[in-house]
Amino acid sequence: SYRKEFMVNKYKFLITIIVSVMVSFSLSSAQNFDITVNKYSKLPLTTENVASAIIELKIKNPIFVFKQTVKESGYNSDKTGYRSRLALVGNNLFGMRVPKKRKTFCLGEKCYGYAKYSHWIFSIIDYKLWENCVEYRQNETFVQYLIRRHYAGNTVEYVKTLNNHSIQPNIMVILMNNK
Repeated sequence: SYRKEFMVNKYKFLITIIVSVMVSFSLSSAQNFDITVNKYSKLPLTTENVASAIIELKIKNPIFVFKQTVKESGYNSDKTGYRSRLALVGNNLFGMRVPKKRKTFCLGEKCYGYAKYSHWIFSIIDYKLWENCVEYRQNETFVQYLIRRHYAGNTVEYVKTLNNHSIQPNIMVILMNNK
């Protein structure tokens, strides 16, 4: 009886510790998003701000992910910047859909068939949440990860088109500063 009570109390203690750690981790993640939102929600949609947010959120493969924003948002380096209707009206830089199961920062409504956000920073945070849903496998490349996640209809061709987009030197400096 004493031993049984001891074991029950031991398990209760362990469960309390585990729950405390999970709650504090969850809160720190939410607080990190709050800090990011507070910082970037006042800033305009520029390549510098997008690159900095990608780095601040510790998104993996930041150069490829930045290139995704360029491809998906119809970015034009002739100073017109991000120009797709989805980016400008829906604040969606990645062509993200409204998710069915995972947590999201989209408004729950659609813009041209894709998720709509109240500000472009929420699109980048949503990409981070999408990335966090499925871990990278050991030695898995970005291309392999996107293929496994069925990111695009023809992911191999999609990644080849990403490689066609060059990045301005000032943006590359931001993206390489992820150590």
